[in-house]
Parts: sequence; C-alpha cells; structure tokens
Amino acid sequence: MSQQLMLLRDVIKKTLIDLADKGGAVNRDVIAEVRKKYPKLVKNTTRQLEDIALLRLLNGIAGKRTKLSAMAGEVDLFGEISGVPEFFSEKTENGDVKKVNFDGVKLQVLIDAYEQKSKPVDQDRNAIFAKVLSELRDRVGSGDFTLSEARNLL
Repeated sequence: MSQQLMLLRDVIKKTLIDLADKGGAVNRDVIAEVRKKYPKLVKNTTRQLEDIALLRLLNGIAGKRTKLSAMAGEVDLFGEISGVPEFFSEKTENGDVKKVNFDGVKLQVLIDAYEQKSKPVDQDRNAIFAKVLSELRDRVGSGDFTLSEARNLL
C-alpha cells in the first residue's frame, strides 16, 4: 500500500471518528467530508482506489457460490450441498492467485484443497465436498480427471 493510500486511510478513520463523536457517521457523509477537505489526496489516490474497488468486485464474482444443477443426463454430484463455487483459486509459480473454472480442476487437486480447508464455518461443507469428490475419484479410477471429465464418465 502506498504512503498516499495509507494517509488517505488515516484521514478517513479520523473523519469517521470526528463525525461519530458529533452524533453519528453515515458512510456517504464521511466520504463527502474527506472529498471536501482533502481533494488533492483523493485525486492522487484515485487509480489505487479504482484498483481496490475492481479487485473487490472481481473477488466477489469469483467467490460467488451457486447451486450447480446437473444438466440433462448428468449425475447431480452435489445435491446435498448448496453453494458450490463456480471458480477455484490456484497459486501460480510466481505466487499470484489465478481463478479457474471449478469444473476444469483435477479431482485430486480439489480433494486436497477441501481436505486442507479449515474455516470453522465451512468445515462441514468442506468435508462433504472432499467426501463426494473422493468417491467420484474412486468411481472413475483416477484423480487426474477434471471434474467435468469425471462427470462425463459416469
């Protein structure tokens, strides 16, 4: 985070505290006050703020879960689970995280990932994912198939 962005963050926090002390702070009022008192700082950080907003939108889209329903003739693997991800996050060699279609990930990669996930809120769901994917791997005989390929073999 750049020094300008850190300074903007401090200014926003101070403005929030000041307005809260005066009876309450609504987000849009905090933003309006910051824009009014610190226009240069806001202007100098606009590109970084856009990047942050776009990344949040992208992460929201990529993290969105959906109810995958089986197409005609397909087996509904996740019938008992709501919120199957549309995308799967993989680390690249340089440390970046890339999003790939969930259906295109190899079974063993998915199994390993869901067995390692440990968020308490999702533990039950992750355990069910790992179990269903392991059973699928065992039925098709290999974890090297993508989820889509394995579904087609059933």
